[in-house]
Amino acid sequence: MDYTEPENVVRPPERKGRKLNPLGGAIALQAHDPRSVFYFKSVRVRILD
Repeated sequence: MDYTEPENVVRPPERKGRKLNPLGGAIALQAHDPRSVFYFKSVRVRILD
């Protein structure tokens, strides 16, 4: 997935200053339910051309 962060992104006070590097390099595994426990096994990353 590609994501371009908006220039004037607004963050909550506790996350102020946290920005994504425009050159890339961020990898995130996301779970939406904060009360659940998630386990990830054998995650592989591959460069796509």
